Amino acid sequence: MKKKIMRWIAHPTQQLIGFINFGSRQKDVFTEEHVAIAQEIATSLAIGLQQSRLYLMERHQREQAEALRKIGESLNTTLNFDEILNLLLDQVSRAIPYESANIILIEGDNAKIHYAQGYERYGQDVARKVSNLSFKISETPNLKWIIENQEPLIIPDVYQYEGWRKEKGIVQTHAWVGVPIIVDGVISVLFALAHQQP
Repeated sequence: MKKKIMRWIAHPTQQLIGFINFGSRQKDVFTEEHVAIAQEIATSLAIGLQQSRLYLMERHQREQAEALRKIGESLNTTLNFDEILNLLLDQVSRAIPYESANIILIEGDNAKIHYAQGYERYGQDVARKVSNLSFKISETPNLKWIIENQEPLIIPDVYQYEGWRKEKGIVQTHAWVGVPIIVDGVISVLFALAHQQP
């Protein structure tokens, strides 16, 4: 016959991310001293978790700063437009998780994918289709918004975004971000990052 737990102590960690539970099959086994010990353990665990989070945040910020430094460094060493764009995506991938990326050239009401990365894993046919895509900005709500507002646009789930353009035979995107590159007040290039998970 299994014995049931008759008494237990639960103590929340500081930011209530969970509980530490101690159980006993005996009645009246826990004392105030046990509660104090549980509180010390919970506090120590909370401090350790907080330090771990701070370390991860600091590491992420260092990676972002390093990526930006390398972009700036490389911009000073090359004037080749395609090399700069390729380098931009390479460095962005070190700081932002994405599955596919595009460099989109803007000319008037036309947007044309100039460089695509990450589509090869879906086959050469998909990679070729993506690299040949072009859009009318006035008919593409996400691009139109970026051009009009001159700000980045984050779409957490494209299936919830009215007017999202779905291309047949091309891999499904769920999350999307577009960032304009503004020179002298004009957007002539933007880069877009996509992920299959919302």
